[in-house]
Amino acid sequence: MSIWAIKLRKKRPCAPIGPDFAGTKLVSTSLSGSKLGVRLNRHMPTDGAEHAIFLAESYNVFHDELYTDVGRKDAKLLNILTRSWKFRGPAFVGYVAHVSLAVTVEKRNRSAGEISLFEPAEFERFLLSRLTKLYGSKIYDGRSEYEAPYQWKVHRSLSVPAVSYEIRPVMGGHDRSMCFAFPLDHQICVLFYFQLVQYEPGNLNDKDEMVSPDPLYALVREVINSVTLELSPSALDEYKKIKASYPESTLSERLQPLKWTTPEQDAQWKDKLRKEAEYRRQMEVSESELALEEKLKDASAEELTKYIEQAIEAEKKQSGDRGKG
Repeated sequence: MSIWAIKLRKKRPCAPIGPDFAGTKLVSTSLSGSKLGVRLNRHMPTDGAEHAIFLAESYNVFHDELYTDVGRKDAKLLNILTRSWKFRGPAFVGYVAHVSLAVTVEKRNRSAGEISLFEPAEFERFLLSRLTKLYGSKIYDGRSEYEAPYQWKVHRSLSVPAVSYEIRPVMGGHDRSMCFAFPLDHQICVLFYFQLVQYEPGNLNDKDEMVSPDPLYALVREVINSVTLELSPSALDEYKKIKASYPESTLSERLQPLKWTTPEQDAQWKDKLRKEAEYRRQMEVSESELALEEKLKDASAEELTKYIEQAIEAEKKQSGDRGKG
């Protein structure tokens, strides 16, 4: 990176510039008769070898052989579309972020007692269970590495239950992810999975100090708001039956992130924080002592007397504080 780029990056956070959504085109497909549409910018990959998956004219989502077994007993996946969009920084800086999108059709293997995904409460349980399977075991030193669902939001733009939420990393250098999901059939749903990547090391706070995530969020919202769904006559008939059978069922308007840690793990995390705080305190004391030693090396007799008097006063104060405690 040039010296000019380094200087420009000190003006933080920079607001990255991505593709203009006004120039998008509508792409669509038929999912066993149900029509799915979305507006997208052209593919702008971060790597020239990164190829996009383009929508086919139609898919038979009830045909099991189309799906990929990803090692999960509860579901199989069918990837139907991918895109990537680069975001550039100020002049001479280059690209500083990107948003990637993968659209997946997920077919659930129905278990005893499960109701249709068209039933809002059942769809919500399915999504929360899915999050737990994917992220619930990712725990380090007693703390979950991710928070989800974060920023849970119900969308009423489609005729079926639809929600979006964020999967937010709380440790390490992971990136944000967002998901927009809605059911297509009793056991099938569609998921728009976005990854928001900022080209900075560190945790989210470190990344956000250098590269604002706001333009990335804005593009994700534009894509989500452009999604349309027209159920096939048979799917619409099935949805109406479920709606009539469960008239009181609704999606939660707000949800707190799921808790995946045990009381023992919570205690482990608290102990880690306590040890880190004690270590920082000791380091601060050591640095203060070193600084004092440097001062004493070249101090005059008058200055030495002053330092000794200050140390005696400090010791008296500490003794008094201990006595009060």
